[in-house]
Amino acid sequence: MAVSQKDRNYVVYYDLLNVLACFSVVVLHVNNTVHTFSYDRYWISAMFLEATFYAAVPIFLMLSGATLMDYRDRYDTRTFLIRRLGRTVIPFLFWSFAAAVWRIVITHEHGLDWISSPAKLVDVVLNYRGMSIYWFFPGLFAAYLAIPVLSRIPKQDRLGRRGCFPYMIGVTFLLTAVLPLLCKLTGISWNSALTMPVAGGYVIFLLLGYLLSHTVFSARARIGIYLGGVFGWLLYFGGTILLSYRDGSFNKMFKGYTGVAGVLMGVAVFELFRTLEQKGRLHLSASAVRVLKTVSGASFGVYLIHIYWRDILVHFLHLDVTGYLWRFLGPIPVYLLAMGTVLLLKKIPGLRRMIP
Repeated sequence: MAVSQKDRNYVVYYDLLNVLACFSVVVLHVNNTVHTFSYDRYWISAMFLEATFYAAVPIFLMLSGATLMDYRDRYDTRTFLIRRLGRTVIPFLFWSFAAAVWRIVITHEHGLDWISSPAKLVDVVLNYRGMSIYWFFPGLFAAYLAIPVLSRIPKQDRLGRRGCFPYMIGVTFLLTAVLPLLCKLTGISWNSALTMPVAGGYVIFLLLGYLLSHTVFSARARIGIYLGGVFGWLLYFGGTILLSYRDGSFNKMFKGYTGVAGVLMGVAVFELFRTLEQKGRLHLSASAVRVLKTVSGASFGVYLIHIYWRDILVHFLHLDVTGYLWRFLGPIPVYLLAMGTVLLLKKIPGLRRMIP
């Protein structure tokens, strides 16, 4: 079957990265036992999974930068904000309330007094008390609010040696990741006020996503990026094991998505997929493109609900969460069950807006 003109303009690696990021999140949450340190052998394998799939959040945020920074070419800022509201904020509010009801009615972790007043309900939702994995949303919303300002920078002033984006990325990475880590390693107290406010939070990933998607690097530069990713993985995996065995607890020295390891790994994975597409290695048939679009389009919904399936399987099958079988293969049924649920909910009027 021939590929349509629309599909010829389709950016395959965006959706592949989206699916990879979503599945990686499922792996991380099925492997949740990593956060409780143990000298038992299973913990090293748990740390292996943690480090290997850690780039999920950076990838998703970089995709936002790659796909949304030029929104002004397609519509105005009012439309941009309305779309972000409908596709992320409203689903977040709905599923945060649903999670609170789940904790009260199903798991009985709380009573009705937990949300007995408007202030308590707002606190539960705003601080993701019903579903801890929703910690991601406040930072995402803040990053979205920065895009209308960043997109005002003329395209000719964004990239290149004298561009604003490389400068903001370099300074932010230095002040947010490199220097704080060096201070920790040398016992120096880092003054957190020394930051670049205009690129704070997750903004660095928006800038990186735009830069990577609009830049063709030399072979030497790409090798440097990949070596940086390997270094980041070794730093997080090996460094965390060494320090945790020393301390007898999960040492978080190298943990953090905006830290050295998180940034380097995210950049390396993003650049790998971009390069594969640039070199024609990701050619898909029309039918494969349709499948990929469907799977990618369900990713946000999978993120929202996969924890329920994880907990249901663990509870009813009496699974050992430290077992190798569960941690290495468990993400597959959790992902597929969540995917099926999302595709079903998308067909139900009234609920489809809650699963954008």
